[in-house]
Amino acid sequence: MKRLKDFSANEKILMVMLLLSIVLVATSWNRICDKAGKVFKLYTKGEIEETR
Repeated sequence: MKRLKDFSANEKILMVMLLLSIVLVATSWNRICDKAGKVFKLYTKGEIEETR
C-alpha cells in the first residue's frame, strides 16, 4: 500500500475532496432524506400526470 507521501498532488486533492464530500453528506443526511422521500412519494403515488 502506498504511503501518503508517495501519492501525487492530484491523488491527494482527490482524497481530500472525497473526505469532504462524505462529511458534507453525513452532516446534511436528514435534509437529503426528507427531499428524496418527497420526490419518491410523488412518483410512487402517481401524482404526476403523464403528458402525451
